[in-house]
Amino acid sequence: MKTNPFFHRGPIRDPRYFLGREKETREILALMGKRQNVSVVGPPKIGKTSLLYHLARPETLSAHGLQPNEHLLVYFSFEGLVDFTQKQLFHLILAETVRQGQNRPAFAALAGRFDATAGGEMTFLELSRFLEAMQRAGLQITFLMDEFDLSSANRHLDLNFFSALRSLASQPHIAFVTTSQENLYRLSAANRKVGSPFADLFTTIVLGTLSGEESAELVRRLGAMAGISLESEMDFLLSYSGGHPFYLQLLCADLVECVQVGKTIDENARRCGIARANILVEPLLEYQWARLSSAAQQTMLAAARGETEKIDPQQARELATSFLLIEEAGGWSISCDAVRGFLDLRVKDFGLQLPEIAALEAEVAPPEEARTWLYAAVRALMKTMEAKDRYHRSHSRGVARLAVAIAAHLGLSQEEQEGIRIAARLMDIGKIAISDVILLKPGPLTDIEKEIVRCHPLVAAQILEALEFPWPVKPAVVFHHERWDGSGYPEGLVGEEIPLAARILAAADVFDAITSERPWRPARSRAEALRELVENAGIRYDKRVVRALLAVLPEAWDEGAASGGED
Repeated sequence: MKTNPFFHRGPIRDPRYFLGREKETREILALMGKRQNVSVVGPPKIGKTSLLYHLARPETLSAHGLQPNEHLLVYFSFEGLVDFTQKQLFHLILAETVRQGQNRPAFAALAGRFDATAGGEMTFLELSRFLEAMQRAGLQITFLMDEFDLSSANRHLDLNFFSALRSLASQPHIAFVTTSQENLYRLSAANRKVGSPFADLFTTIVLGTLSGEESAELVRRLGAMAGISLESEMDFLLSYSGGHPFYLQLLCADLVECVQVGKTIDENARRCGIARANILVEPLLEYQWARLSSAAQQTMLAAARGETEKIDPQQARELATSFLLIEEAGGWSISCDAVRGFLDLRVKDFGLQLPEIAALEAEVAPPEEARTWLYAAVRALMKTMEAKDRYHRSHSRGVARLAVAIAAHLGLSQEEQEGIRIAARLMDIGKIAISDVILLKPGPLTDIEKEIVRCHPLVAAQILEALEFPWPVKPAVVFHHERWDGSGYPEGLVGEEIPLAARILAAADVFDAITSERPWRPARSRAEALRELVENAGIRYDKRVVRALLAVLPEAWDEGAASGGED
């Protein structure tokens, strides 16, 4: 069987598989040749990193009139560098410059002067002197800085660091090409670190979807590598993807696999292909959706409903690249079936009231019967989550036991305790929307995977919206990852702003999670769990809740172990 050429889930390194982006490549290299700085902005998985790899190839430079022997393009990513100090980053910049330029004759003597093991640190003055020496050797240096927006999450990088980068970017022999999800001005406004003087030096190029011609060429050329023509499916593929290269690759990969195993591409195969592609597309869209303001979400919902009069044109323009909005004669619309399907679900979540639904809601069941049905719905949700992740059953039981014991110690009523027990069993229901590839990953999560996981309280809120509880279950579930000092999510609530039930769940959840075995690590001791809670009482966790946990833990633990828990 031939290999499937539509296999890319990450950056494309092999030039045989890199297609399109001729316009963006031409614009960036023209600016780079004039030693201008470029900021490439676009949503996740749009191909920013792949474009940087393409720019760094000697054949790409030659094709656009630049001499490869005069230009040294140095690539590195800010991903995974969140704890690096300024001196460590200066050292890394030079270390990568030396490593990636070591085959240049003019560079050999300079490389010998650099000690790659010198404590892993370097002052900005030392870095500047090395770079000046490279200029004298006749080298033009362009730093390709990927995932640049992650730099603003590094607490060590203050305005002095970005002022130092500005100093480099102002040099005639040095240029920068950065990639980020947001404009550098927005990064500076949101984090007060990048600073507009640094952003002022950059020309912004927005990386959007592939054109229809580029998308068709990708389908044809990669399909030819597999010996399969997808020409008859072109309209279907472009309608689903809207020219988004990641969405297009996913659906093409599934159709090619269908043909390779001897099946015919029919309506059922198309539906299955969409369902499988959505497994990776929907968490990505959920991540993007969670980053939007409420007003921006309403703009997207208005576009999904075709309510052009409710669409803010300025906001629509800002959302166009990330959510594939296009402006036509009749107003703004969504150009991609993948995004349209995602938004159709959001429209339902935000409560479009159909007449028959309103009529059903008017028929209120007697209290006893209503509670019986409610518990049945809760059990169904619990079993659904447990079917996805076997760890959830024991974890939610452990959290429920401890949380109820804490609530009792704090003097909460029986009804309040029952609400906390139900909330504990449902607190992770939002993870049902997250791919098992992420949830069961045996190693550390990437930054984007962490952001996807952090969407689960918001997904839980949407799932639980259909149920009416006699207790404040939904706030407890949505806010159980908030932290006392405001460092939590999804809204960064502080102190007493966090509902008490959510604060109780937070402490119980942390204790049980630390002492439970997970695919990526073994269980740790109760002493380590208690150390985390005690040392961060009044910082991440409510002091009163932690004191209550310490008071009830032996009794709650022994009783739960003896009984085996309860549903």
